[in-house]
Amino acid sequence: MVVGIGLLTSLLIYLSYLNNTPTFSLIVLAIICLLYLHNKFKRQRQQALNPIFFYVISSFIMGVSNIIGISSIDSPDEHNYFIYAIKENINEATLIACLGVIFVVIGYELNVRNYNYSYRTSLWKFPSSNSHGNSSIFFFYGSCIVIISRVFNTLPQFIGAFEALIFMLPPAGIFYLSRLSVITSKNKYLRLALILLVMESTRALMFDYLRTHFIVPGLAYFLGYVYAKPKMNKLFTIKLLPVYGVFMLFIVYFTVFGESRSTLGQGSDRISQLQEIDNEMVDKENTLFMRFSNFNQLTNVVEVVKLDGFYYGETLNYLAFAFIPRIIWPEKPLIQMGAWFAQKIGRGYVDEEGRARNAINMTPAGELYMNFGITGVIFGSIIIGYIISIFWSSVNITEAPHNISGNLFGFYLFFLGLFSFGANLSILVTVTAMYIASHVLALLLKLFVK
Repeated sequence: MVVGIGLLTSLLIYLSYLNNTPTFSLIVLAIICLLYLHNKFKRQRQQALNPIFFYVISSFIMGVSNIIGISSIDSPDEHNYFIYAIKENINEATLIACLGVIFVVIGYELNVRNYNYSYRTSLWKFPSSNSHGNSSIFFFYGSCIVIISRVFNTLPQFIGAFEALIFMLPPAGIFYLSRLSVITSKNKYLRLALILLVMESTRALMFDYLRTHFIVPGLAYFLGYVYAKPKMNKLFTIKLLPVYGVFMLFIVYFTVFGESRSTLGQGSDRISQLQEIDNEMVDKENTLFMRFSNFNQLTNVVEVVKLDGFYYGETLNYLAFAFIPRIIWPEKPLIQMGAWFAQKIGRGYVDEEGRARNAINMTPAGELYMNFGITGVIFGSIIIGYIISIFWSSVNITEAPHNISGNLFGFYLFFLGLFSFGANLSILVTVTAMYIASHVLALLLKLFVK
């Protein structure tokens, strides 16, 4: 049923594209996203809360943000949204964005057998031997060590995916402990989750460059609580007030931090600098919706294709070496497609040593279009959705809620869904590496943690 509705929706969006009405396409996408979310949550509750569910939420926000942005054309607010967008490419960019979302969902649903979300194709599941006592100790103290080590720059330099896995430990720990508090009805686990939430959010605010790092701990706390008991009335419990406070602070400082982060210091100096800058920017519009829109990037993807033609896989040459472990090839080139794209459209910055200092995401759909056109967007998005469903089949946190590696990798997939499955197609390489690293961790835990 979902596949059929998706195909009909894509046809409607294509007709809208032919009539040059991108806003109508985005409205259709937003409505379909809401209907999908309502239907899945109503029928399946916990089984519905998977990476594709959160991907559809992020896609709905993207659609609304694009509607707001497009409606600002020729208005005083236009400069808040059209940072580097090319207006004449809006229609094509909207088609790419909408079809990308629809066919990722179709690809995921093609691997779902029934309403209980069993999968036709699945991977080796993470083991379920950990008790909640061992898991809570590992997540809390392990997260504290990682947070403190990152503050004082004493964390050892891990190789490849293992470093990303270590960085994912604090938010995954918050997710697990928040969820555990509901499963066991013990508030002590919620207090541990709150301690980690405060520690990691403070660290990100004072030391990190990316704004999303500040909001991720709050999202982890929220997702863990809701995943354990997916009921609408639970969204209004007093236990979620700290998260809503973090969300409000994120909205307040979003523009301020984005405008000045390249010149800010670190630690306590950053807080005082942000307060001073906030007082100077009281009249500046908040750009949160602009951050969730993607027509700036996609209109430039369309422009690159107009100038260069389709790349026919040229931007995917990193696949030839991406799966070679860095421990075997320490000098393996970095995959920096965002930096390449920023340079390509004339918005890249390099330092004195020639190193890229910024990146602009093409989006997976955008990179598919750049290489293979609309046909590539359709079939490539189906493949992406199908692959994500295969990886999710391994997580095993519903049947075995205390398995450490499953919670780490599962939260990572939630995280990807909330942020539209990455900045470009290299995310498939990263997901595969994280899956392997998580299984290695599971093996080590089985050997050393009884």
